[in-house]
Amino acid sequence: MTAAEKLAEAKDALHNLLTGKRAVMLQYGDTRTQFTAGDIDQLRRYIAELEGEVDSTKARRPLTVRW
Repeated sequence: MTAAEKLAEAKDALHNLLTGKRAVMLQYGDTRTQFTAGDIDQLRRYIAELEGEVDSTKARRPLTVRW
């Protein structure tokens, strides 16, 4: 699963918690993490980490030097 896919799933989980769902489960391979309404700040930090990871993997234009 790519960082972008994880980010989309985490954002969906946050939306579910904010709209009244009691708990959400995120699973990547053998690792499962459950978030509840009390964990919203932790989930937001996780989303911020993933956003940083996704931003760092975006293709950047190569630098060119012109004389």
